[in-house]
Amino acid sequence: MFQRQIVVELAAVLLVCPALVHAVDVKLKPIADGSQSQTYTGNGTSSRLNVEYAEGSYASGRRIVMKFDTTWATSYQLRNAKLYMFGGIGSTSSPVLTKVYHYSFDGWTDASVPFPADGSCRYLTEKTLTNKLTADYIGTSQWHAYDIGDSLVSWDQDGYLSIVMRSFNSDIGAGASFVSRNSVTWDGGQGKEPYIVFETWGATTVQNSDFLGVAGALGPAWTQTSGGGVATVVDNPYDSGVDQMVRMLAGSPVTISQVLDTPADPFYVVFDYEWQTTTGQIDVSLTDRDGLKTLVGTLNAPALLEPGMQGAFLRVNDPTLLGLDNATLSLTLDGATGSEAWLDNVEFSNVPEPATLSLLIIGGLALLRRRQR
Repeated sequence: MFQRQIVVELAAVLLVCPALVHAVDVKLKPIADGSQSQTYTGNGTSSRLNVEYAEGSYASGRRIVMKFDTTWATSYQLRNAKLYMFGGIGSTSSPVLTKVYHYSFDGWTDASVPFPADGSCRYLTEKTLTNKLTADYIGTSQWHAYDIGDSLVSWDQDGYLSIVMRSFNSDIGAGASFVSRNSVTWDGGQGKEPYIVFETWGATTVQNSDFLGVAGALGPAWTQTSGGGVATVVDNPYDSGVDQMVRMLAGSPVTISQVLDTPADPFYVVFDYEWQTTTGQIDVSLTDRDGLKTLVGTLNAPALLEPGMQGAFLRVNDPTLLGLDNATLSLTLDGATGSEAWLDNVEFSNVPEPATLSLLIIGGLALLRRRQR
């Protein structure tokens, strides 16, 4: 049994990137909102949204109901969602506990605010409010952020998302008031209506792939961008009939890319490759959703060809590349006409075991060695 030593040259230093402030992907304002109790319906001219634990003889109290249009997002998961409300507590001197729910019923408008039965609601989060409003609802109003969590697609996938807020103080009149989208004149300004912000992440993140395609095409997760080069799916000659790989030909560059999420902790971009020529280079890069591109590493064709698939492990520990959503992983082959390389099994991995891998620093270059039997 023989051993083969593989040495992969990585980029000496990751490109220096400025600290990123990711743009807000989505800021949704309600398409309908209203304060609702058993004796109150309609919201067309309401100037504020109110929640109270007990209103008159009705222990159910007044609830806020809001509906958001998520039609555009049916193919996405909606993560890290936060609901923002501008206002504060009313006449009560005690802090007011408010809870937020996901409501299953979306078929309503401002003119017909439904009563949200508890059985049709799913608890999301809660927040205790302490800022007491003055009589004109101006003085101590402030933004309140409710972390309403992950995967907030509409309850029944109809393209809408309904949110309910309730007060859980037992004192009569213990409640809170917030700005309504219908009228914000009472708080002395504009732009204080409720809204939700959240990040959009790809519905399917494929962090590994054997490039299985149809009739020579890339698999559905991958996109080919060609500057004149070609990438085709072919049978893996070392595992014919079972595995497929990508054959890349240059002369002009060709890129295969995939939109995915990067791990929150340092990781390796791992893939198998085999050079068929002594010319060419493979650049591996990550581009964040704001368009900032970072070169992760470069593989140069060897002076002497070595048969068999080899393993590349490109270390990524730059904080600006960790925990990205909707990032693009790209592998680009460029070089002299006829340059050829094969690629397979692209994935992200944790730091490999020290027994099988060692990261060395030699002459300022990061070298990664793996021994294969």
